[in-house]
Amino acid sequence: MITDFSRAAIMWQTLQGSHGRWQIDATCTRLSSKTGQSQQPGQGERHFALAPMVMAGDVYGTGKLPLESAYSYRFAAGIRHHIIYRNAASSSGIEDSADLNSRHFQSLVLSLPQMAVAPFSLSGLTIGKVDASWPIYACITLQGIKKQAWRLEFPINHINCQASKGKSQYQVETGPVLIPLDCVQPPPGTITGWPPSIDFVPGYIFFNRPDSADLLLLDPPLSQKDKKSGMTRHFSQYWPLKNIQTELYHMI
Repeated sequence: MITDFSRAAIMWQTLQGSHGRWQIDATCTRLSSKTGQSQQPGQGERHFALAPMVMAGDVYGTGKLPLESAYSYRFAAGIRHHIIYRNAASSSGIEDSADLNSRHFQSLVLSLPQMAVAPFSLSGLTIGKVDASWPIYACITLQGIKKQAWRLEFPINHINCQASKGKSQYQVETGPVLIPLDCVQPPPGTITGWPPSIDFVPGYIFFNRPDSADLLLLDPPLSQKDKKSGMTRHFSQYWPLKNIQTELYHMI
């Protein structure tokens, strides 16, 4: 079983009574240290989800709906807390934020319906096999610096494959995915600049073997000096993942 991303959603009701619903791009689950299993999908504090990037607007406005000081943002949440990653087009003082859900929402629900899948074998991979099995989903198990195990789930948006010297080759380049900072920040820390309140970061993932992958993570928040100089945030923080377990699946 894996998350059915065509139906998965983050749903909220703000303290002011406005209802919102987000599609989900990727999920991240903290596994039990004892059993290696997670709680029921969407329940408890082990599950987190990443929503697609959108542009901020004047919600229910009567004039120009996009904000004058334009910025994009991406929302990540568990049932207890959430993170908003913002990228402003100018030095408008727009910053990332993280807070408890109870301070902003009457309710926030992760709906993570599951679907039956079958393993997608990478042995003898051809584009015909990809076409016949599409869509394809990935599940990656990795471990943080505190020996905490995590499971990432996400749909494959792009895959390359070819036959070379009698062997099949592939490379997945996809995202965004949601990465625990615990998995990319060993002491003394090389992924710097993130405030302590932010414990996950969006990124893009690349892999062509099941036991390792490369990440390009969202840059940490820019300083006011950098913003005034015209710099913008990108996904440029490189991080290699080693000793991971990657499994691919397709719908039954």
